[in-house]
Amino acid sequence: SYCAVKKTSPIMEEVRYYGKELLRLSEQRQTVLDQMVELAQPLPEYDILLSIPGIAETTATSIIGELGDIRRFQSANQINAFIGIDLRHYESGNFLAK
Repeated sequence: SYCAVKKTSPIMEEVRYYGKELLRLSEQRQTVLDQMVELAQPLPEYDILLSIPGIAETTATSIIGELGDIRRFQSANQINAFIGIDLRHYESGNFLAK
């Protein structure tokens, strides 16, 4: 807290250091995101992802980065298995359907 320490306290210098580091890392993050968008723009799946409401450039590039080349999957079931969801799973009480 500002009132709890003197201006000459080492704690103040540490706070200034971490503040500057946070700004530097934020700028670096934005630079990397800009590069990711630039690399993703030529891909056909980029425009498809952007057409989904709620998905902007950063999310689209993150999805592409996580999935890699989506054309390597033979079916939607393989994609679901890769990302860990099973859309055909239904469970109610003691009943479990697949």
